[in-house]
Amino acid sequence: MGLGQLGVSLVFVFLLAGGLTTYLSNRIPAPKPKTTLVIDLNAHLVEQAAPRTDNLLSASLLHQNDSGDIELRNVLEALNAAAQDPAIDRILLKTDGLQVSGIAILHEVAHALDRFKKTGKPVIAWADHYDQRQYFLAAHADRLYLDPLG
Repeated sequence: MGLGQLGVSLVFVFLLAGGLTTYLSNRIPAPKPKTTLVIDLNAHLVEQAAPRTDNLLSASLLHQNDSGDIELRNVLEALNAAAQDPAIDRILLKTDGLQVSGIAILHEVAHALDRFKKTGKPVIAWADHYDQRQYFLAAHADRLYLDPLG
């Protein structure tokens, strides 16, 4: 093996090791048993968020948005995954600041909460106060808590 081939091989090994390290460090750790999943809906819940305007290509590839919106599909995926995950034993639903584009979005989340509850895991709702939209979702919880000072 020549010196050039050895150099190329070493560069390849370092790139592979660096890529593997980056991949492993970006993984989300698995939840520990008896974990409570917090669904914090303190944002505008939308069907599809507005894309970032600075770099549309990377924003679409990374599913990023700069509007602070929460996409409905992300909430539904989290609820469905939590229903299947044995480490998740309950959901804490926080609805302070919830804004919704339409009633259909609320119905979708409510159905996902009901599917989660069918697994025998409880849903707990908590807020400083409840408006009609927030209470609509909280009504699908097993227990509902209200901040006494809210």
